[in-house]
Amino acid sequence: MKRFGRRRLLAEANVIPFVDVMLVLLVIFMVAVPVVVQGLAVNLPVTQTVEAMPEHSGHVVVTLKADGAVYLDEYPARPEELADRIAALALAEGKAVYLRADRGVPYGDVVLLMDKIKRAGVSGLNLVTETGDASGGSRNF
Repeated sequence: MKRFGRRRLLAEANVIPFVDVMLVLLVIFMVAVPVVVQGLAVNLPVTQTVEAMPEHSGHVVVTLKADGAVYLDEYPARPEELADRIAALALAEGKAVYLRADRGVPYGDVVLLMDKIKRAGVSGLNLVTETGDASGGSRNF
């Protein structure tokens, strides 16, 4: 004979929805992290002789975008305050300064920015380029 009465509840947790959500979050982070790490998108000039830029945070990066916007590391910088901020970051802490300029920026604008950085007291300015076949440039030297 069957006994009717109290039924026992199952105390098992269904983890399949939890795993599904975690996999979706993992994919989102895998896609988003390279974009965040990349920082400012700049179409750098291509050269064949490039030394790798150090990955550690012992340097200051000045970026000049194609639209003329200037960034100090990832933060926008106004031209009038750029020299003071570079002096505070690079010179006071002894950090190297790297200039990333978009290949579409006129040469004169790059030189003016280089002059402003040099007048801030930076003795060695490093230019950032990409490694590749330099034959795709506008001129062949």
